Amino acid sequence: MFSILVFLTLVVASYATGGKRILILGDSWGTISPATEHFQKKLNEHKCEMDGFSNIAIGGTTAREWSGDYLDRVKSHAANADHVWITLMGNDALEQMPGCASTGKSAPECGDQLLNVTTGYMTTIVEAVHSSNPNAQIVGFGYDIMFGGLGCSFVTHDLFPQCWKQYKGDDATKCFNTELIRIQDIWDTLAKTYSFVNAINLLGTTQVAGGVQGAAIGKPNLSKMGPSKYWPLIPYQCFHPNTSGGDASGAMVIMEQFYKQYWSHALGC
Repeated sequence: MFSILVFLTLVVASYATGGKRILILGDSWGTISPATEHFQKKLNEHKCEMDGFSNIAIGGTTAREWSGDYLDRVKSHAANADHVWITLMGNDALEQMPGCASTGKSAPECGDQLLNVTTGYMTTIVEAVHSSNPNAQIVGFGYDIMFGGLGCSFVTHDLFPQCWKQYKGDDATKCFNTELIRIQDIWDTLAKTYSFVNAINLLGTTQVAGGVQGAAIGKPNLSKMGPSKYWPLIPYQCFHPNTSGGDASGAMVIMEQFYKQYWSHALGC
């Protein structure tokens, strides 16, 4: 998803016949995991045909940057795409939330800030895609419930420290997840506003795969993190589903659900 240490531009192109052109843009869910070879492998497994596939994601970037510095890149590449998958907003949380907490605001108040400010950035991006290519369909989702790795608590405590000061155990985890998944709310709002935006909900995907009690896809158990078997222990990769285990890896579990909810009908496969 969003790596502070990695600033990598990945451009991937592959070609088939009789399909659609797909563009991926955003953060390191597009450069590390799962929107690299895992995305393409999953579509190939289901025999989804593509006329072209390109990835211009940049690890560590924010919706703020894509709505400003990189907006011309969005427009130029979107002009040749039928489907645009945008993976963004996690880094905006990293950028905004620690500072918000330092002002003394509560976790819900900071969640409000994340939602209000970042919705504006995302609106600029999706409108830019549409102005460049009125026929392009945009798809996005609010990640999954993450941070199952044992070394990942430093990130969660940095993002919403209020939760860990006010609550303990599962209650603190629920407080944290409640605010971070407001990224999904932004996608839902965009989809209600624009007919060319498609919001899907993958929250709880790895929890369901890992047998977490009370979890369903789209309705995760907010009192639990994503199962550690699907999320790396390496701290700076806590945001990314793991890639070990073949089709049983976190990356492939998430991409399978992405296929079921969107690509199966979008590409007719």
